[in-house]
Amino acid sequence: MNATDGEPVGDADIQTHLMAFESVRKQHPRFKDAFHKTRDFAACGRASRVVILTGPTGVGKSTLGISLRKQAVIEAKEACEKDPSLVPAVLVTTTPPHGRSFNWKDFYVRTLEQLNEPLIDRKVFPGQLTMFETVPGMQSVGESLSTDPLRRHIERAFLRRKTKLWIIDEAHHILMCHDQRQLEFQFENLKSLADRCNATIVLIGTYKLLEIRDHSAQLMRRSQIVHFPAYRLELEEDLKAFKSCVVYLGNRLPIPVEQGILSRIGYFYNKTAGCIGILRDLFRDALECALKEGASIVTQKHFDASAQSNKAILRIMEESALGCVALEDVELTEVSALARMTPKDVIAHLSAKRLEALQPDVPGPAQKPRRSRSALPVGSRNPTRDKVGGAARVNAL
Repeated sequence: MNATDGEPVGDADIQTHLMAFESVRKQHPRFKDAFHKTRDFAACGRASRVVILTGPTGVGKSTLGISLRKQAVIEAKEACEKDPSLVPAVLVTTTPPHGRSFNWKDFYVRTLEQLNEPLIDRKVFPGQLTMFETVPGMQSVGESLSTDPLRRHIERAFLRRKTKLWIIDEAHHILMCHDQRQLEFQFENLKSLADRCNATIVLIGTYKLLEIRDHSAQLMRRSQIVHFPAYRLELEEDLKAFKSCVVYLGNRLPIPVEQGILSRIGYFYNKTAGCIGILRDLFRDALECALKEGASIVTQKHFDASAQSNKAILRIMEESALGCVALEDVELTEVSALARMTPKDVIAHLSAKRLEALQPDVPGPAQKPRRSRSALPVGSRNPTRDKVGGAARVNAL
């Protein structure tokens, strides 16, 4: 191949190169730290607890979830050989709701599939089978099984399979509710599932999962939060680690990268917001672009064509910054001061602090207050349809 000849590579060869690069993984410091913290929290103490792993999009949370499940299987190898029915861990990816709120029934069915539960579509209780067989057009008995019976099957399956780790990826979908008042029910359901299944639930998702901290003190008492942040250029250790990832991924491409590009750390940071998952996708897409052109090297043109828009990167950086600020702990002196206040004073202080946090930090144009439809100026009549046409109108003319 030649960078100027433009001789495209066959589709089969392109897919071979891309699949080879897809298997490349870099155990960078941020990943290792989040992995070990999550594993330690999931392994210690009571089994029925919740671990929340959160971070910005594209940082590598889903890859970490896969690694957690693989590690649990490795550690339970001897136990699995003695008991073939044992399933040490399950990894389930939730789907966003189609309607007003999260679909628990679909989530339970996906979990049962991961547990290798047999005859999921035929699960009924005594007396149901005869009733369902008379329903015309019913393809599967399980189609009409409600959420509560499926949950009982989940509880029994976890106990029967001796599953101790339940990893839920994209868990922020669980918090998608049309009515925010339903969030409390979602939190209580998660807590109850951890109790009844006697398992540790690892919730993996965006910073939206931090709403658990604001809505359910009981769930937070039994939860641990693990932060998986993006790299920050102002920190020397982060700069060194990010540079190592850029060089590592660039050297693992099947064709070389244009000389000098891998040393431009600022360029790659501006294209990825310090998220290694986005960085890996950037290298992968640039490689595909170069191979389709028949180029012998990956150039900056290929990276520019494959990168996210600057506006998208700014949104990711904003999300990352807001998450970091939300996870900052309060000073012990503030806790000590509140401990000496009356309950009313505590509530007033915290309410004022929340209102202050809601105020925008940057000045902007003042928004006009919305006026209700009924709040008309004094002397103005209510809107009505005037009569038009008719004999009176013609005579007046």
